[in-house]
Amino acid sequence: MKTKHKSVTVMLVVLSMLLTACKASDTTATDTAVPAAQTAEEASADNDAAGKKASEEVSETATEKSTETKELTILAAASLTDVCNELKEKYEKEHPEVTLNFSYGSSGALQTQIEEGAPCDIFFSAAKKQMDALNEASLMDAASISDLLENRVVLVVPAEGGADITSFEDVSSDKVKMIGLGEPESVPAGHYAEEVFTTLGTLDAVKAKAN
Repeated sequence: MKTKHKSVTVMLVVLSMLLTACKASDTTATDTAVPAAQTAEEASADNDAAGKKASEEVSETATEKSTETKELTILAAASLTDVCNELKEKYEKEHPEVTLNFSYGSSGALQTQIEEGAPCDIFFSAAKKQMDALNEASLMDAASISDLLENRVVLVVPAEGGADITSFEDVSSDKVKMIGLGEPESVPAGHYAEEVFTTLGTLDAVKAKAN
C-alpha cells in the first residue's frame, strides 16, 4: 500500500506540475500578445500619419509650383515696339504664369546697356552689327541667335505736299529742304540710309539737309 500511495503521489505531483506549466504558458502568451497587438495598432497609426503628412507636403509643393510666376526682361529695338506689345498681350494671355517686361531703345544703346551689365533675358536687335559685337564679347548664347526679321529702307514723305518726291535721288534735289536721318553709329536705320546715299553719291548733299 505504501508503494501504491507513493506512485499516486508522484503522479499527482507530475500532473500538478503540468497544469502549472500550462497555466504559466497561457499567461505568458496572453501577456505578450496584448503589447504586440498594441504595437501594431500604434505602428499603423504612425504610418497613416506619416502618409498624410507626406501627401500634404506633395500637395503644397505642387500648389507652389503651379502658382510660381516667371518674369523675362526683354530689350528690343524701338522699331519693334508695336509688334512686341502685341506679342506681349497674346503670350501672357496664353501663359498667365509668365510676365514679359519689355524695354525699348536704339539697338546701339541697348547693346551698351548689356555690355554694362543690364539684366537681359532676350535681346531683339534691329541689325546684326550689335548682335555680332555682343556675341564676340561672349555676352550672348551663340546657339540662340536667330535671324527673325529683315529691314527694308523706305522713303517717307508728308501726306500733303510731298507727292512729287518719288525716289531717293529726289532727296538731294531742291524738292527737299529738310530730312531726318538716324544716327548711323547707334540706329540701324541711319546706317542703312547712309549706305543708300553713299551708293547714290549724294551723302554729303543729303547730310547738309539733315536735322
